[in-house]
Amino acid sequence: MVLSTPLPRSSKRPARALAPSGPAGPAPVGPAGRRPRRPPARTAPRNDRDLLAMVRAFAQLYLEVEAGWRERRQLAALVPPRVATRLAASPTAAPPGMTAPVGHVHGLFGARTASQHFDAVVILRRERRYEALAVRLRLSAGGWSIVEASRPQDQDDPSFGLLTDVQ
Repeated sequence: MVLSTPLPRSSKRPARALAPSGPAGPAPVGPAGRRPRRPPARTAPRNDRDLLAMVRAFAQLYLEVEAGWRERRQLAALVPPRVATRLAASPTAAPPGMTAPVGHVHGLFGARTASQHFDAVVILRRERRYEALAVRLRLSAGGWSIVEASRPQDQDDPSFGLLTDVQ
């Protein structure tokens, strides 16, 4: 059966203009351009360099939170609650509602301490002050995750006695 009258178009969606037909059929009309690139596939870090990049990104986020540029909940989403509580107790560089200059990662050192653990020390620099941040990652079924992040000043006093002058 052949219809002699065209079917009515839906008023909800505008009709697409088509270019003249070619051997492959009609082509859409519009500005020429490239297709959007697909985002890179997310893969788990495969080597120590990838793990160091992950630690560097975490340390930079930590500095931005401490300077008041980002909210603490962004940092809390990446670490266990115990670590988030301890990091939240540390004073920020800026008063509430204000921001301070963001520091930067001055140095980064890390190594695998076991097949499923990676320990790193990040040297942070803020203006004229340097600080260390220790980070531990653990490999689990979901990939690498941060299980510990601490600064030396956040730790309790050592269980051993401190050396004193002996006479």
